[in-house]
Amino acid sequence: TVLPLTAESLRSLQSRQRDEDIMRLAREALATADQISPVRDTVDGKTVGECDASMAWLRGEEGSAARREKLNALQRDLDQLAALPAAEATLWMSQRSSKAATVVQSTWRRVATRRAFAAAWQCNVVATRENAAISIQRAQRMRLRVAHEVVLPLSSELAA
Repeated sequence: TVLPLTAESLRSLQSRQRDEDIMRLAREALATADQISPVRDTVDGKTVGECDASMAWLRGEEGSAARREKLNALQRDLDQLAALPAAEATLWMSQRSSKAATVVQSTWRRVATRRAFAAAWQCNVVATRENAAISIQRAQRMRLRVAHEVVLPLSSELAA
């Protein structure tokens, strides 16, 4: 039997094909990971210790707590990655990219929430100003009406 090709079945086929491609690439990466020579412990001709010494100003007292925490997290990630064998390092990198996507999404949600709050606050400020302007205009109109009203003369009985 031949099934009709619908948008849903096409999406299913595409996602299945994409999953197979990802698994094939992962198998190839794992097969070649053991053949890759280990990376030297240098960056731009400097040893890791020299790089740490040149970056010490980032960890100084003037750095914020958030920056120091981020540097510590990156250092933990680097230490964890250095301790893993090549096959597990590939898996770790794929998990790290999914974690990074989660961080980006949460950051976007936080920024969007702040923007929505700022927009609501601005609407509230505008409404308050409009209400104040309306109240002032009403008071001015009332004062003009009272000023232009004809006042009846007081009788001598009321004046006494």
